[in-house]
Amino acid sequence: MSERKSNARNRATAEARDVLLKRTAASSDDEATSYQTATNNAIHRARSKSTSSRGTSSRSSSSATSSSVGLAKNSPSRGTQRTTSKRTYRQKTARSDANSRSTESRTQHPTRRRTNSTGRANRTTRTTLASDTRTSSARSSSTLSSKPRQAGGHMSAFGIILWIALAILVLWMATRFLPASVDHLHATFINVIALVPLLWIPLAVLLVVSVAKHYPAQAICSFVALAIDVLFSAGYFIALPDTVNHILGMPEQSQTLSVTERQTALDSCTSITKASTNAAPDTANSTTATDTTQQAGTAASCVTVMTINTRYGNADASAIVHAVKQYSVDVLAVQEASADLQQRLQAEGIADELPHMTAGNPTDEDNGGFNILYSRVTPIAQVSDATDIDAATIPAQTLQVGGVNVTFANVHTASPHRGAQRWAAGLAGIARLGAPSGAGANAPVIAMGDFNSNSALPSFRAALKDGGFVDSSYELHSGAHVSWPASWGVVPAMLELDHVFHTEGITTLNQHTLTVPRTDHKAQIVTLRIDGAA
Repeated sequence: MSERKSNARNRATAEARDVLLKRTAASSDDEATSYQTATNNAIHRARSKSTSSRGTSSRSSSSATSSSVGLAKNSPSRGTQRTTSKRTYRQKTARSDANSRSTESRTQHPTRRRTNSTGRANRTTRTTLASDTRTSSARSSSTLSSKPRQAGGHMSAFGIILWIALAILVLWMATRFLPASVDHLHATFINVIALVPLLWIPLAVLLVVSVAKHYPAQAICSFVALAIDVLFSAGYFIALPDTVNHILGMPEQSQTLSVTERQTALDSCTSITKASTNAAPDTANSTTATDTTQQAGTAASCVTVMTINTRYGNADASAIVHAVKQYSVDVLAVQEASADLQQRLQAEGIADELPHMTAGNPTDEDNGGFNILYSRVTPIAQVSDATDIDAATIPAQTLQVGGVNVTFANVHTASPHRGAQRWAAGLAGIARLGAPSGAGANAPVIAMGDFNSNSALPSFRAALKDGGFVDSSYELHSGAHVSWPASWGVVPAMLELDHVFHTEGITTLNQHTLTVPRTDHKAQIVTLRIDGAA
């Protein structure tokens, strides 16, 4: 029996050894797993056989014990010792077999167990890395997909473009604060500064784009810049304190009437102007011309003026004369006139409305033509060149209006492309007209014409300040009266280049523009009330 048990144990051990050897030869984790399963099964069978053998041995031993007990009734202590000894022997043998199998397994196949453990660790590591990679990819995708929603897409490049555009516009706006001695360094510089009133258009576009593309910083800065640019033009719509005008670099505004008071004064002036027209002197009777002029001047406390650049004398003469009749114009200032235009105006009957004419002296420095000044009443004084400027000469007339001598001057400064210095000299010449040494001396002065500049230019504002002038358009608070360009098809007029200046003692009651065919400037028609001497 002992030999049978030993043989069974040896066969089970041999089978387990064969399985373990095959498992060692396996090359992949899947094969190792299958071999491990086979090994476990083999060991289980070996243990089952061993247990079965032990059971048989136990039963045989038990029978033998019973027989021994039965036969040895006369000696019980000896049988008990023999049974205890056998049981102890079997327990020791079982423990020895188990320890032997465990030691053999650890001794013969430690590498495979380490390999198996390493494989399981590697699989766990790979699974963890794959999970981390998927998580990282998901987070990265989420971050990338959230950026366009927050910044409108292409955030860095497009955001930089917005900042650059905003910086350019802000610096462009700042050019209006330059000294008057700097703005005419070059003709291009003059043109660039003159376009500052139009910067609200790109600023508004920049604001809309920044909001649409979710760039809050650029949107806020664009809004602030737009608000400042609009504030520069606020004086054309509302009366601003002198302190605010000074901070903005804008000219001061004289006291203005309310809308009701202005309309009442305007209605009153209209009837007086008609009376002045009926009392106009007959130039054929020179002996009574002075007395009639005095009566007409006393009767008229308001005067309506019109200024028009005729673009090399090409403007429609009939349209000009018609406007003079329709709006009861008392003084007409024509720039870029030619001999041909002068003849066409005479043919249209300009002398019937404005019989008194003073023309500037044609020179080689004329920019597009010479200047002509027409008036309804006989001038008290007139000159063909009121002040010396490097451009078309300035004709001037002094008329008596409401008992006050008022000087009217027709000006046309040189265009910037004809020379930046000539342009600046022309504005300085306009300032001299308003000074006591100018054409009007201590009398009120009205200077009108094509100034080729606007309130954004420092030299323009310097001419207003140095000459003691007020811009009628800025004083009236009815918006900027843009006059150029007027012949670009669907492109509307955008810049106010034609102006009517006046000194103290005069109040603007009304102003509007009028389109005249075949010229690139709109006419400015202004009604002024003469309050008294300056």
